[in-house]
Amino acid sequence: MTHQLKFPFFIPLLALAVAGCTQNGPAANDSGIHYTKKDNADQAVAAKFNGKDITMEELEKSSPEIYAARLGVYKAQKNALDDFVRNSVIEDMAKKASLSNEEFTKKEMESAKKKISDKEVEAFLKARNVPDTSKVPPEVRDQVRGLLHMQKLVANATKGNSVELYLKRPRAAPIEFKTEGDPMWGNADAPITIIEYADFQCYYCGKAKPTLAELKKTYGKKLRIIYKHYPLPGHAEARPAAEASMCVNEQGSDKFWKFHDALYDNQKAWTKDDFKEFAKKAGVSDMKKFEECYDGKKYAEHINTTMAEAQKLGVNSTPSFFVNSHLVQGAQDVGEFREIIDESLN
Repeated sequence: MTHQLKFPFFIPLLALAVAGCTQNGPAANDSGIHYTKKDNADQAVAAKFNGKDITMEELEKSSPEIYAARLGVYKAQKNALDDFVRNSVIEDMAKKASLSNEEFTKKEMESAKKKISDKEVEAFLKARNVPDTSKVPPEVRDQVRGLLHMQKLVANATKGNSVELYLKRPRAAPIEFKTEGDPMWGNADAPITIIEYADFQCYYCGKAKPTLAELKKTYGKKLRIIYKHYPLPGHAEARPAAEASMCVNEQGSDKFWKFHDALYDNQKAWTKDDFKEFAKKAGVSDMKKFEECYDGKKYAEHINTTMAEAQKLGVNSTPSFFVNSHLVQGAQDVGEFREIIDESLN
């Protein structure tokens, strides 16, 4: 799969792959339901049946894919807007330089080789979860330099002449999550809550760890993170790891997060001995209690409940996040989270 960048060039990078399954629903024109079309100024109401309003919020709560579709439209509009503004800026710059757009772009791409550092290129690649940046060829790195340089040119051009933005990210219908017993980081009264559904053997869940670390550093007490287990059937050790982590959590949430980090930093086919070793390093003092908890599968039902909850919400891949009820799927870059968080805080 390629990661295509806008501008007059593209970069064939390895893009994020989200594991998941889809199901086909019944034909839209063969529901068997008799409808009478009505005009209604209240956009919050979708229909009325037996004298009761059926609201858009109710529909979205029952079918999370509705929000995903609305979000898809917003992102398509935002991407088109980004392209429009960038192209306008580049055209203006080219005109002032008495160059064609193609000549201007070629000139700035060459200039980028000196102005954009290797460190900046590496940070760009890592932020997009490129598995092994050492395998990225020089010509692709040069295109990354060009992209970053052009981004800086556009940023400087719009800094003093900002774009008035009326397009708004859609708001998700509020979701009530049951979080009792789930591992938590942060302040329980924080205005921003990130619910993470993840699998300890999932490669992309591990890649999301640095993003969450950056969000913790940026938002501090304004943020709390709830970790929910969603071990996938194809990962044989994911469920035992989830159960072991809950036994660690019994002895302190700080110990859970250290155990959590150890699992993601050492993804492999774990054994019980590995879990014991990670638990000790995480600071678990009562190993007898830990082993009794793990051997007795104390948290098996808790994980069953968490998985059922996730499926009801339409989660079918890991990692999946709900940021104040807004769904974010996959190991997205930090900007995807910041947009939701900043708008919620404002």
